[in-house]
Amino acid sequence: MPADQRARVLVIQIQRLGDALLSAALLPDIREALPSAIIDFVTGPPAAELIRGNPYLTELITYDFARPIGMLREIRARRYSKVFDFQSNGRTALLALASGAKMRVGWRIGLRGIAYTHGQPRAQLRDEYVVRARQRFLEVAGMSVRPRVPEIFLSAAEREQGRRDVLSIPTTSGAPRIGLVLGARAVGSRWPMERFAELAERLAADGFAPVILPTAGDEERAERCLELAPSAKRGDFPGLRQFVAAISAFDLLVSGDSGPAHMAMAVGTPTVTLYGSAHASRWNPGLPTSVAVNSARRSCTACARGAPRMAPSHTCMLEIDVMEVFTQVRALCAATAGQSRLEGAAP
Repeated sequence: MPADQRARVLVIQIQRLGDALLSAALLPDIREALPSAIIDFVTGPPAAELIRGNPYLTELITYDFARPIGMLREIRARRYSKVFDFQSNGRTALLALASGAKMRVGWRIGLRGIAYTHGQPRAQLRDEYVVRARQRFLEVAGMSVRPRVPEIFLSAAEREQGRRDVLSIPTTSGAPRIGLVLGARAVGSRWPMERFAELAERLAADGFAPVILPTAGDEERAERCLELAPSAKRGDFPGLRQFVAAISAFDLLVSGDSGPAHMAMAVGTPTVTLYGSAHASRWNPGLPTSVAVNSARRSCTACARGAPRMAPSHTCMLEIDVMEVFTQVRALCAATAGQSRLEGAAP
């Protein structure tokens, strides 16, 4: 079939690394429904690094925030027939509208909902895994869906370099390497640094090798954590794909509800993820290898008054105990391997 007669599909998610991965998880469903279609994904520069190499895409479009009018014209010129806008903010609603597509699916949020031919109610999906919630966009278009989780397509060379990078961190031979990510974009999703330090010391005493993995804005917290947890090591991986490749070589990752948690799940690394104001049922796929530790939310006044999960006033993460996390890490490591996956591999 000539290219100009094929269905043209645009997926929009221009911000947030984790959300970009979660939206990209639907690409296999679209490709199965429309095997000969042109399927493009538009996202911002950081997230584009994570989506790069996805085999279900025709083209990855990097959104240029410096030229919004130019982006509207570019999208218009591509003559899409279907648009799925999983972000549905003011900027992306304009992109969907500018596309001229006969079918434009997005969240029904305020006035921006008029940009879509098929607006989806968001409030009803609170306790549903976000990938499943977004699959309802595809069902509106008559597409069949299957259970999906995010996936990052690292090359064999990238995985090998990640393995070498992690092996270069001096740890006890044979000790399972546990990555600890201290930061999270939402202040209310950050577990106290002092508890990460206590967890690291407990893990080291039990024969594990804890490694602090600083992310943007974590420098002071990371330094303080290493002072409080002298048994822990530090791993610095400055490039985003380098960071992801390193995560793929760890035996387990512990973090708050943040982008690195989704990245770890997307490369098959077992995770223990801590949830405060966020609902784990919405942000965790519930796999045997993706353990959720939930705050009881007994004393968080922000939760009591229904504050948004991104609000900095949340204190629910303070209710998660170190021993609870330690127990879950031990159990998941025992269930998945028992000792480092890196030992015995060729140098």
